[in-house]
Amino acid sequence: MRLALEALRMMTAGSCGTIERFARENGLTPREFWRDVCASEGFDECEPWNGFPEGPTTDSWNHASGGDRLLQPYYQKVFEKIRALAGKDKH
Repeated sequence: MRLALEALRMMTAGSCGTIERFARENGLTPREFWRDVCASEGFDECEPWNGFPEGPTTDSWNHASGGDRLLQPYYQKVFEKIRALAGKDKH
C-alpha cells in the first residue's frame, strides 16, 4: 500500500497521470520508475502489483494489508489529484 501511494505521490508531483508518461518524461522505463519508488520508501528491492504498469485495481487495494482502512486526508487529496491528471493524460 505504501509503495502504491508513493508512486501516486511521485506521479502527482510530476503532474503525470500515468506511470508510462512519468517514466517517459523522466527518461525511465516503468520498471526503473518502480525501482525509484522502492528506494524512496527504503526498500532495496520490491515487486509491483499484478498488472503493473497499469494502475492497481480495486481488488489489489482490497487485498492489501491495511486496504480496509480509510485513507489519511493527505493521501485522499493525492488520489483526487491523480484522478484529475489521469483524465487529462491521454498518451
